[in-house]
Amino acid sequence: MVNYIALLVASVVGYIIPMIWYAPPLFGKQWMKYAGIKEMKMSPFVMVFGFIITIVFNYVIAWVVLLANASTFIQGMGIGAFLWLGFIATNQLDGVLYAKKSVALYWITSIQYLVSMAIAAGILAVWR
Repeated sequence: MVNYIALLVASVVGYIIPMIWYAPPLFGKQWMKYAGIKEMKMSPFVMVFGFIITIVFNYVIAWVVLLANASTFIQGMGIGAFLWLGFIATNQLDGVLYAKKSVALYWITSIQYLVSMAIAAGILAVWR
């Protein structure tokens, strides 16, 4: 059974990581340049919907962590990294190969998912 408090904590952390990641001092300026975005304005709807997506995303990760019987932070991080490799890294690489998106954009976006998924899975593994 998924621990819903752990799911909520992992989702809050998983929502904060991209906020920091895409802040202008880190990768925000480069991401906007490579994505062709001139200005980024977050409406309340986008923020709420984004958090709901994060909860659903982490709910799936929580079930994989449970099915794998991971119980340490490192085991959880390994599961998060494995899921990233199989589903995010490969899927986003399609954008580079077929949509001719920049490799730099791929790495900025993809590594953010790796960090978020590994940390969320670590939290969900420890806090069962």
